[in-house]
Amino acid sequence: MSNGSWLLHHICRGAHDAGAAPSIGIMHLMITLGAALGFTAMGRVPLLFQRVEWLLDDGLWLIDPLERRLVDGVSMIVGTGGVW
Repeated sequence: MSNGSWLLHHICRGAHDAGAAPSIGIMHLMITLGAALGFTAMGRVPLLFQRVEWLLDDGLWLIDPLERRLVDGVSMIVGTGGVW
């Protein structure tokens, strides 16, 4: 069995006679692992946004929030030497 199916089997196999301690331990593990996964995923989202922004702004020049390239492009066409 894979790790996920093994864990699912042991979580869902039904009640046992050991008392509340195993259920509390399982719930603790589920909450802890879920929080770790959520923290990791939420930490990766800003990195993805930064990469996409770099790609669209500096990489492919598709967006230009500060309009730097428009001014440089027009000044190059006109021949004024650019605005710095």
